[in-house]
Amino acid sequence: DGRFVPVNCAAIPQGLAERLLFGARRGSYSGAVEDSIGYIEAAARGTLFLDEIADLDLTTQAKLLRVLETKELVPLGAWSSRTVDFLLCSATNKDLRVQVANGSFRQDLYFRIGRPAVTLPPLRKRPEEIPWIISNVAKSVDERLLVHATLVEKCLLRPWPGNVRELVVEVRTAAQTALSSGCARVEASHLSVSAGTAFAEPKPESSETSSATHLNREELAERARISDALHQHHGNVSAAARALGL
Repeated sequence: DGRFVPVNCAAIPQGLAERLLFGARRGSYSGAVEDSIGYIEAAARGTLFLDEIADLDLTTQAKLLRVLETKELVPLGAWSSRTVDFLLCSATNKDLRVQVANGSFRQDLYFRIGRPAVTLPPLRKRPEEIPWIISNVAKSVDERLLVHATLVEKCLLRPWPGNVRELVVEVRTAAQTALSSGCARVEASHLSVSAGTAFAEPKPESSETSSATHLNREELAERARISDALHQHHGNVSAAARALGL
C-alpha cells in the first residue's frame, strides 16, 4: 500500500548516496538543520526501484545489503535503528556477474538481489515490435502521417545497436523530413543512411558505390538476424523461419 519510489543511482552525486538513500539526522553534517528521510524510508511498505544499481559505490552497497538482511535502517548521524519493510526492484544495463568478477559489485549483494532476473533482449531479437513502434512514433509527429511498407522493411533489416531509443529518434527524424518535403507518408528514402547500423557517420562515397555499400550492410544485418534465430532454435530452420516471419 506504500509508495513506488524510483531512484536513478547513476545520477546520485558521489558522496551523497548514503544520505539520500538512508536519510540523515539533524547535525549529522554541515547544513543539516533538520532530520531528513531517505529514499528507503520513503518506500516503507511500498517499493523501492533502484535503476542503474551497479553504479552504487561499494560502501553504499554494503550498507544496502545490511538493510535488506536485517530490515533495520540506521540514518546518517543516528545511534539507533528503525525497522523498515519494503520491496526492492533493481535494474542495470551492465552484467552484474562481470561486475562481481572485476570487484566493482559486491558478491554477497549480488546473491541477495541478482535472482530472479528478467533480461530484456535487444531490439534486433524482437523484430515483431518494430512496425508497432514505427507507427506510434509517426503518429506522435502527425496523426495524419502514414507509414510506407518500404520504411518498415528497411528498419527490419537493420541491427539497431541503440535499440528502441535509436529507432524512435531516427523514425521521428524521418517523419519530420517527410513532412518538411510535403509527403503524406514516411518512406524508406526519408530514413538516414546510418540509422540503425553504426555509431559512426558513414564515409563519403560516390553515387555508383553508395547503393552497393548500403545493400551490403543490410545483407550483413539480415545474415546476423537469421544466424541468431538459428542459434536460438538449435539449427531448426523451420522454427527459425517462423520466429522471423519468413
